Amino acid sequence: MLEYGRLTQADLPGMAEIFRKFLNDGPEVEAYLRQGMEMPGYVGIKCTDGQVLAAVLTARPGVEFTYPKPELEKMILERWKGKRFYTGEMVTVLPAYRGQGVARTMTLQWAQAMRENGGEYLMLELWDKKDGDVPASGMIKYIGTLEESWVIPDFYKDLHKYGMTCPDCSPGPCTCGATVAVIRL
Repeated sequence: MLEYGRLTQADLPGMAEIFRKFLNDGPEVEAYLRQGMEMPGYVGIKCTDGQVLAAVLTARPGVEFTYPKPELEKMILERWKGKRFYTGEMVTVLPAYRGQGVARTMTLQWAQAMRENGGEYLMLELWDKKDGDVPASGMIKYIGTLEESWVIPDFYKDLHKYGMTCPDCSPGPCTCGATVAVIRL
């Protein structure tokens, strides 16, 4: 039976395993996730099936990318000056649980939690995979109103410089792009 709730520190090892398998890998993954969970205002929703961590959806306060993109961060913060932002950090549903409404249910709870914490906008960095798939793009309609987005080819070209690897491009450099979206919650 699927159950939904808030992430806790006890979920950290499972989160790190999911992150490494489906998003990015590197020696700092677990420390990065721990740091996020300790931030005031952090929002983390999980779906469990018994002892299985089936899905994770997280957001940090502020605007930040997988690795520093100062010009883009500055542009977003200037364009939406004074607005309270969240950055979508991790959205993953294990393959066995996809197509069952898990992402939709979690996204609705996630957006509500960000609003309850004073969030006004969400910045999402949507991975544009080499096969043309853009995971997580379907969730936008459950979050709020898309205000603006940019498609950026080769967005992750410097991923290796930050000790991370792409699950699609590894062992070589990442050639995946990203769609950066700003959504009003």
